[in-house]
Amino acid sequence: MTAIKNNPYAIGYLGFAYVKENPGSVGLVSLDGGSGPVEPSLSTVADYPMARPLHVYTDAYADNRDVVEGYIAFCLSDEGQSVVDEVGYVRVEMVDPDLLSEQLSRIN
Repeated sequence: MTAIKNNPYAIGYLGFAYVKENPGSVGLVSLDGGSGPVEPSLSTVADYPMARPLHVYTDAYADNRDVVEGYIAFCLSDEGQSVVDEVGYVRVEMVDPDLLSEQLSRIN
């Protein structure tokens, strides 16, 4: 990130959480989907093809499977999703409303 930030001609792609944690350190680019430019924000990032899922890979055969399932259940819970807001990530239901319930059904 430093190389991009220190070069006035550099272009980089990074997560919105970085922008939230480092306000003013990088310039933002507005996107125009045909209706005029839109500034990046938590709500607009979800509306444009800029958000992607955050994948968590686990070992389904781990000796501590209950702990792993508990951790994933926490991540998908309301309390876990509130951490998503604090960090500056986009909640899963903002990108795909059905994905959260689909993921919860896999661990219950």
